Amino acid sequence: MLNRQTMPAADLLSGIGLAVFAVFVLVRASRMPMSGTYGGVDNAWYVSPAAFPLVIGTLLLLAASGLVVRGVLKGGAGAATGLMKKVALALSNRPSAQRIAMIFGLLLTYVAALQFHWFAGLSKLFAALQIGRLIPTRHVIMENGANYWCASCLFLVGFVLLFGRPERRRGWIARMGCCVLLPLIIGFLFSE
Repeated sequence: MLNRQTMPAADLLSGIGLAVFAVFVLVRASRMPMSGTYGGVDNAWYVSPAAFPLVIGTLLLLAASGLVVRGVLKGGAGAATGLMKKVALALSNRPSAQRIAMIFGLLLTYVAALQFHWFAGLSKLFAALQIGRLIPTRHVIMENGANYWCASCLFLVGFVLLFGRPERRRGWIARMGCCVLLPLIIGFLFSE
């Protein structure tokens, strides 16, 4: 439980985090169709797929603004920096917290590799090299197929290297083989 000194800082920090999430929801909802014809029926904006996420995002942003204002008015700005330093110090001294941070780092890298299509050009290269003639790897030449495969391989290799037991060197080749084959198998199952 937080005491009275740290509560305004917690309000401020959680309000900022909630506001960032609310803005993300609003941006994503604004890309949805607001009106149109679905199934031959003209639909108004209030029955569009974007209506509910826009309402939820707006309510979240209002609630976050209230938390931020309350945190600032009660002096949470100065306490927030102290609270963040305490949390960072506590997390830096624990191996479990470092592992959690590494997992989040790996996941963020994986999402970035998929989102920004770093390896998307490889699909065309694989198609030119006739790699798709082999039935199990045909999905790799599809658009962004190689991007999924490379990003997944890098994620799994990073996970094995960070969290695998270094004293078990014997199965290293088998583990790396699984890191390469598992995304191929999953991609094949979902594409075929």
